[in-house]
Amino acid sequence: ILLATTILSMSVGFAAAEVKFSGSASLGVARQGKIAAVAADSSSAATAALVTAAADLVTAQNALNTANATYVTTPTAANAAAIQSAEVAAASALATYDAAGVTVAGVASIPAGDFQVYNSATLDIAATVVSDAGVEFGVSTDVSFGDSYAFADDDGFAQESGAIGDPTITVKGAFGKLTFANDGIDQLYSDATAGDFAYAFNAGDLSLNLVYDVNASTDVEWSANAAYTMSGVSMSLTSDANDSYNASVSYTTGGITGTVETDSEAGADAVNTLTVAYASNGMSVELSADSADYTSIAVGYSANSLGVNVSTDSDDAWEATTSYDLGGGAKMVAGVNYTQDAYAGVDLTF
Repeated sequence: ILLATTILSMSVGFAAAEVKFSGSASLGVARQGKIAAVAADSSSAATAALVTAAADLVTAQNALNTANATYVTTPTAANAAAIQSAEVAAASALATYDAAGVTVAGVASIPAGDFQVYNSATLDIAATVVSDAGVEFGVSTDVSFGDSYAFADDDGFAQESGAIGDPTITVKGAFGKLTFANDGIDQLYSDATAGDFAYAFNAGDLSLNLVYDVNASTDVEWSANAAYTMSGVSMSLTSDANDSYNASVSYTTGGITGTVETDSEAGADAVNTLTVAYASNGMSVELSADSADYTSIAVGYSANSLGVNVSTDSDDAWEATTSYDLGGGAKMVAGVNYTQDAYAGVDLTF
C-alpha cells in the first residue's frame, strides 16, 4: 500500500483517459430445479456448532450496533467504513447461523418449480489513464438489472438491483499490478470470501499473486499463489491464512494433459486428485478421480457453430448443455441437469 501511495505521489502528468463500454444480456425461459431433503442432525457436534454460531451472530450484531452508534456521534469516513465492515461480518455470521440451523433441523424436499421468463443485462464501464512516468491507472464498475438466471444446482433466479457497483481501482506498471476494491477481490484459495487489496507480478513464465483483507471483515485474512510454466509443465501453489493449500503439477503433450493435485482446506486431511484430459479436432474428454472416492467425467464436442457438453460424477450430479453461435455476439443456449434445472434462451455480448 505504501508502494501505491509513492507511485501516486510521483505521477503528476497524465494522458487523456480512455473509456470503454461493454456488456451482456440474457433472455429465455427457465425453471428452478428440485431441492433434495436434508436429514436432521441431532448430534452433539451439530448442536454445539449451532450454539457457537448463535453466539457469534450476537457478537457480530452487537458490533454492528456499536459501529452505528459511534457514527451517529462521530460521523467520520473511518467510522462509516467501520459500519460497512461490521455489516459484512454480521451478514457472514447470519449465513453461518442459518446453515448450522439447517443442519440441526433438516430441510424437507422441494419439487422443481414452474417455467418462467428471465431477462437481464449487465453494463460494464472501464476507464484508464497513463501517467508521464508510464504508470497506468484504471477504474471499472458495472451495473446489472432485470431478472437473471444462473444454471447450477444451488442457484436459479435473482432480481438484479440496478445499482452501480463499487468501483475497482488498479495501478499497473513495471512493479506489477495493484488492485483496490473493498471486499471485492476473490480470495485465491476459495472465492467464498473476498479481500480488499491485491498484488500481481509476472516475470516471464513465473506469476505471483496476493490478496489481502485489510479491514479483517472475513474469516480469511490473506491468500497467495505462485505459478510457473516451463516446457509443457505447469506448477501452482496456493495457500491462505487458515492453513488451506492447493498444489498441482500438470504436463501437456499434444492434446493430452495430465494433472496431479493435492488439496487441504483449513488444515484438514489432504485430498489427492488425478485428472487426465484430451482435446483434439473439436472433441474433449476429461476424467478425474480423487482419494476421497469421488470421480467425474466430462465430454464435449464442437463443430462449426455448435457446441455440446455433458458431464456426470460419482454422486450422479449430471448436466448437459448446448449452444449455437448465431454470429454478431448472439448465441442460442440450453441446458438441463439432475435437479431438473432447465433453461433455453439467447445470450448476447456487445
